Amino acid sequence: MAHYQNYILTWISNESALTGTVLFAAGLLFGFYSFRMLRFVIAVFCAGVGYALGGTLAEVLQIPPASVQAATAFLLGAVALQWPGLGNCAAATCTFGILGGYLCTQCGGHGLPVTVASLACAIVAGTLALVTRRTMTILVTSIIGGALLIVGFVGFAGTVIPTFSNTFRLFAREWPLSMPAIMVMLTTLCYAYQANQRRGDLRFGETGEVNRAAL
Repeated sequence: MAHYQNYILTWISNESALTGTVLFAAGLLFGFYSFRMLRFVIAVFCAGVGYALGGTLAEVLQIPPASVQAATAFLLGAVALQWPGLGNCAAATCTFGILGGYLCTQCGGHGLPVTVASLACAIVAGTLALVTRRTMTILVTSIIGGALLIVGFVGFAGTVIPTFSNTFRLFAREWPLSMPAIMVMLTTLCYAYQANQRRGDLRFGETGEVNRAAL
């Protein structure tokens, strides 16, 4: 999984500044404002997962991927919109499954340990999503937002400041835990902001009066 990090950073560095800007904007949406539109952003994430799964399925079946990817993206996005609890559980399971495998790889793991870490994190996250739905959803969107902020920034810098982008990629390759450390900081920032803003929404209604029933 370590090569995926290098692949993503190399890919985004060769894209236009517009691509980096769009991804950075998506990171801001997921990381700082998704608490106001949780159902929508989770549906978008599930649609993205469906798109990726559709590509894999089309490759296995050896058929043109476009129609399969569109169908799976629409299906999973619609399911997440119709049944938000199921969508939240799926998003948490996928996010933490990928995150567990990624962190294990960055720590030097290969093969079976990576698979075990992915499955363990996915199972725990899926279970917690059923128990603490709102908290886990905010955490998941904060993680996704942090990742998109990093990728979007590298993409923008790759066009505007190529030297900085190359240095960042070299830094990430030479120090495997540098990217996870940045992810932790961004995720913490995003989660703290969303949690505080949501608490404020619970305390005050649209008229500014204290919502005592929510305290």
